Amino acid sequence: MVIQSEHHTVEGPKITTENMQQLFQNIVNSRQWSEFQEKGAVVFLYTFRDATRFLVRANVEGENIGLDLERQTS
Repeated sequence: MVIQSEHHTVEGPKITTENMQQLFQNIVNSRQWSEFQEKGAVVFLYTFRDATRFLVRANVEGENIGLDLERQTS
């Protein structure tokens, strides 16, 4: 995981292509999923627990999904 340009090791199970896709499908709506499938990329705002907002950039990287989440402070 990269936080503010620094690499950090995260403990826990290995992230697989399958569970990354499942995670991604849990945070997108049907329009965003369709755009991602059509264009190979999508950008949207995601609100976590009605409080913290993230700018999400998702794109296809080979056979994998690449996610970039940026916390929005205002």
